[in-house]
Amino acid sequence: PGRSFGTTRAFKRFKAISPDQVNSDKEIRLPVRDVEILPEFSSNPFRDRLLRTFSSLKDDRLSFEDFLDLLSVLSEAAPIDVKMEYAFQVFDFNDDGELCEEDLAELIHRLTWLHDKKLEAQEVQLLIENVLREADLDQNGRLSLLEFQHCMRKNPDFESCFRLRL
Repeated sequence: PGRSFGTTRAFKRFKAISPDQVNSDKEIRLPVRDVEILPEFSSNPFRDRLLRTFSSLKDDRLSFEDFLDLLSVLSEAAPIDVKMEYAFQVFDFNDDGELCEEDLAELIHRLTWLHDKKLEAQEVQLLIENVLREADLDQNGRLSLLEFQHCMRKNPDFESCFRLRL
């Protein structure tokens, strides 16, 4: 991802996660669980997937470079196609390169979960069927990246939802 975010400000936020460790080791990879507690992530229902997606070594840890990539993609300046590509990876819970019914169910649960209240199974299934009817252009029961992008381009709120301000 291109870098359009204030590097100094980003480093201050990264360092705030664990000041002693970052001061003593400039190449430190901080555990995702430590990054999740930043206020910018703590209420995001996708924080675990978001942070793991940007972990360059897929080791549930983030380097400063990983953190900067994350902030760059979530910045207002990032191109919408880049945002959509990363959102697709975040929502692909089984990491198979497609959004299947199970991925969509998990996405719906995370978006609609409120204080121990979940949608009923039939409500979730109805939502999945509606999403697939609208977005599954080749009707194979899964969404490819291109189908996801096509669908998200119709959603005027997507860009503002996939953004983070520090």
